[in-house]
Amino acid sequence: MKILYLVIIFSVQIHNILCKDNLIKTQEFFSSETDYSRLKEIINNYTDQLAVSVVPIQNDHTPFYFNKSAAFVSASMIKLLILCEFIDQIDHNNITLDMNYTYKEEDKVGGAGVIQTMEFGTIFSYDTLAFYMIKYSDNIATNVLIDILGMDNINQKSKELNLNETVLNRKMMTESDKENYMNAEDIEFILKGILYKNEKIGSVAMCDRAMTYLKENDDYDAIVRGLPKGTIFAHKSGSLTKIRHDGGIVITNNKYIIIILTKGFPNEEDANELMGNLSKIVYEIINDLETNNYYFFIKFSLFNIILFLAMLI
Repeated sequence: MKILYLVIIFSVQIHNILCKDNLIKTQEFFSSETDYSRLKEIINNYTDQLAVSVVPIQNDHTPFYFNKSAAFVSASMIKLLILCEFIDQIDHNNITLDMNYTYKEEDKVGGAGVIQTMEFGTIFSYDTLAFYMIKYSDNIATNVLIDILGMDNINQKSKELNLNETVLNRKMMTESDKENYMNAEDIEFILKGILYKNEKIGSVAMCDRAMTYLKENDDYDAIVRGLPKGTIFAHKSGSLTKIRHDGGIVITNNKYIIIILTKGFPNEEDANELMGNLSKIVYEIINDLETNNYYFFIKFSLFNIILFLAMLI
């Protein structure tokens, strides 16, 4: 019995030491700088093909940035800028959510979306057009909104927000020698603005509505595949030939923004797989799963030692 008593005392002391050294306080376990080494190991193999931004919102983790200022062909990520101008014009009563648009034959384009499968003459509210632009990345809805809002106004919004690399040069699925561009830094600014209801982006009501749109995005092939099932991810994604992007707000107890832009992957599935792997690593880092597993292993080992010695007495 004395041996058992001593083992228990020893175990309690070990537990206290662990607590004192903050091995179970995750923010301090990572010290003043979060350990993104696992992320860096992968990213360093794709130096010119990736931009990655990780911005923790609700804990003491430090942000991680890789090529955040590099301009990428935006694909459908440019729809975030169009959403900003849509919010602005709603807030200034230039348009209203319940105004309607009638789908015309000349509006039809290919690519992403659901309106192209509908009959000409179908009526959509402006609210529905904006929702489809984000949820389905609908190209017809997007082009209609560009006409309603005005391309010059949309680009002026980029300047007003001091976005460095974000420009709308063409409509969706149209032939042009110009491309649309964004960078991870600009995307982060927009997402943060919506999340924090920054008045530069829009009113509280419209930022909330924008967040609702983003939460309904139906692209589950990239960053989402690295998140636990059921995790809420308010995001926008985009694809073109050899271009694949995704970025948004992971809504958990440890909320964070993650943006991954890629280029030069001939096979989109390869880009999706990479983004999913990076997403999984980031989720584990932000939620300190490795730390928690380490501490659980120590506790579990101590318990088994005590149980074994108790059986010997």
